[in-house]
Amino acid sequence: MKILLKSLSALPFWFWYGLSDLLIFPVLYYLIGYRKAVVTGNLERSFPEKSKAEIAKIRKAFYHHFSDIMVEYIKLLGISTRELNKRIGFENPEVLKQLEAQGKSFLMVGGHFGNWELHSGIALFNKQHQSKINFKGIYKVQKNKAVDDLLFESRSRHGVNLLPTDEVKNQLSDKENGVFTMIFLGDQSPSNALRAHWTTFLNQDTGILMGTERYAQIFDLAVVYVRILQPKRGHFVFDFELISTDANATEKGEISEAHHQLLEKDIRETPHRWLWTHKRWKKKKP
Repeated sequence: MKILLKSLSALPFWFWYGLSDLLIFPVLYYLIGYRKAVVTGNLERSFPEKSKAEIAKIRKAFYHHFSDIMVEYIKLLGISTRELNKRIGFENPEVLKQLEAQGKSFLMVGGHFGNWELHSGIALFNKQHQSKINFKGIYKVQKNKAVDDLLFESRSRHGVNLLPTDEVKNQLSDKENGVFTMIFLGDQSPSNALRAHWTTFLNQDTGILMGTERYAQIFDLAVVYVRILQPKRGHFVFDFELISTDANATEKGEISEAHHQLLEKDIRETPHRWLWTHKRWKKKKP
């Protein structure tokens, strides 16, 4: 399976996007209707001001985007660092460069916006901007050994150092290996509603996991928001925005609020690029 998938990933982007348009999108959207009720409900609650026709337009665009993510995922399994470097760019690189110059390690927070699997290529920042930041990613070990090996290789091959979830705290306390960053994706469905920070996000009461904020305060880390833009198919841009340089000087929930305000702004500008298939509002505010 591993050899097959890596062989398929050698096929050019135009092939995969053609497959997305002609096969995957029609099957997902028209034939299967994959989680269409969940997507529709999420969109209607998030954008109550929009008409049914507008909701339907966003929903259809989302399934096109979702189909692209699926084929991009296969392409990314075997893409060379050299080729990926030609397809990735960085906006506002001075945000990271200034933190590096100050010797300040930081956390990066984003969301399931754009193609989140592209975070495996973020370490190419060092190649393009002559930096030495240690890019770390959190990795959940898979039960299937073959799947685990494939995912680990795919997500670490371009320079991101993957860490099992149980090693995160130890790595955050390591101050001996220069400036580092660790990438977090925000989760709007916390397992414990009582421990979550509650806010209004996309017109709904939303519980937010506080891990990023707590880690930033405990280990004295800055916090940077990262969004993945896509100027055209097959080309991606990481855009950085500073949230905080001193987490301990912020009020409880302030960093989490800032993160989700930025994420909501991005979603409202291009709503089809967020992952709408999840039931993110299962938990009710206590």
